[in-house]
Amino acid sequence: MSNLRARRFLSGDFVEFDYLLAMDKANLADMLALKPDNPRAQADLLLSYSDKFGQQEIPDPYFGDNGFELVFDMIDDAARGLLDHIRRQHKV
Repeated sequence: MSNLRARRFLSGDFVEFDYLLAMDKANLADMLALKPDNPRAQADLLLSYSDKFGQQEIPDPYFGDNGFELVFDMIDDAARGLLDHIRRQHKV
């Protein structure tokens, strides 16, 4: 993990990865603008996998009153939901 670095999203990511997840609608729209024909992955909002939170977007804790704990809880819940989805989808 220490070699991982943030980078720009690439059109080829639709072919290389199974899941492409965005925190908000603006980032999702940017991703979808690069979607090639016949992609392997589908792009979606991370919170679409959440059971606890009714909103669609994860707020940026730097620009709101929600703070980092709420954002962590949202990501944690959505990640657990994604893992459950992967387990059901791939029967693992």
